Amino acid sequence: FAETTGFTVLQLQALEKDLTLASAKGATPPPGFHAHMGLLYLSLGQDGQAAQAFQTEKRLFPESTAYVDFLLSKKTPPQPKVQGGK
Repeated sequence: FAETTGFTVLQLQALEKDLTLASAKGATPPPGFHAHMGLLYLSLGQDGQAAQAFQTEKRLFPESTAYVDFLLSKKTPPQPKVQGGK
């Protein structure tokens, strides 16, 4: 788990750097860029940053709204299974 979390953090750092560089050049990241960041933030439990990334994706690329909404609908964590009959 720690190795996966470490990779997620490294991936987010690289994307954040790319976003900073793109912004400095006045460029817009490609479709899916912010949605991907949102998924990474969610995997780290950073729901506020994930929501911001998803909203940015929807604002920049309105055609992504259905997909982003689908991702958010799947965000609800599964309920723990009750063991035993009682």
